[in-house]
Amino acid sequence: MGPLYFRARKMSRLVAAFVLVVTAPLSFFVILWILVQDRRPIFFRQVRLGRYGERFELLKFRTMEDKRDRALTDVSGQLIGASILRALAFDEIPNFYNVLKGDMVLFGPRAMPVEYEEYINTEFPERTRVYPGLLGLAQCKCTYKDSFRKRFKYDVFFIKHKNPKLLILVFLLTFKSMLLSRAIFSASQEVRGL
Repeated sequence: MGPLYFRARKMSRLVAAFVLVVTAPLSFFVILWILVQDRRPIFFRQVRLGRYGERFELLKFRTMEDKRDRALTDVSGQLIGASILRALAFDEIPNFYNVLKGDMVLFGPRAMPVEYEEYINTEFPERTRVYPGLLGLAQCKCTYKDSFRKRFKYDVFFIKHKNPKLLILVFLLTFKSMLLSRAIFSASQEVRGL
């Protein structure tokens, strides 16, 4: 691992610290929103695969109901207003804490649950040699409807061809995707209001 690798990880941590500070007021209101609606836990926690299969606990703001109380959730089991958080990716703000800890980096393949470890090791071993990231080509180009095989192929392409131009492209595609998600959500709310 050369100096560029360590500089990239250091930069990821600096950016993560900056984002966590800047978004602290927003995070405060999200925490209050969760506490008012459904009490604790505030975070969704799940063990994910890191580099070389190391385990770490991924954090997100919880947007699904706590099964102890269904009174303040919609029919899908989401907390009321959760779709807004997801459309704007606000539920993923705690992911930056994982970057700050060194579990993840800014750019890389999505961190997967441990049940995919054998499949990834067998079919896409390149994916295990890098840290998972918040932003990646598969996250931009694929949806939840796409197969994991298709998503992992994008991950491997990203790993093999990672360069500054590709990072900029991924960042712009991510921004575009967030704007599109917001537009779709707004449109759906208008349709519901008819």
